[in-house]
Amino acid sequence: MFTRISLVVLDLSLTDPKIIEELSEGEEAFLCFLCKVKITEKKYVTSVSGGTPYHTFTNPYGFSYNVMTVSYCEMVREVSEPVLEHTWFPGYAWSILGCQNCSEHLGWRFSSAKQKPQSFYCLIRDKLILSV
Repeated sequence: MFTRISLVVLDLSLTDPKIIEELSEGEEAFLCFLCKVKITEKKYVTSVSGGTPYHTFTNPYGFSYNVMTVSYCEMVREVSEPVLEHTWFPGYAWSILGCQNCSEHLGWRFSSAKQKPQSFYCLIRDKLILSV
């Protein structure tokens, strides 16, 4: 038995967040761009700080990432220990996330014992595709 899946491949790093929202109104899931495993769903896209869930951050090495924050992910694993140094969200420690299926770097998990929410995910938008 085969399941048919249609994919719309978008370069989410170059797409306006409002366009993403409009395009993904009926979309079911965000998939790993490399192996196509389901990572999260549109309903889990959330703002952590009360603003937009879409951000552009630059790490200390000068690499910039267009990301979105989500409350839930599946098929990911933390591949580093949480650290507070150079965090993009004050009060939250971050750890690197990889795809559980293909090991591609997909983003970061942020966690805090004192903040609400206690944890969330920050996914690199150009490492994801939308399923239709």
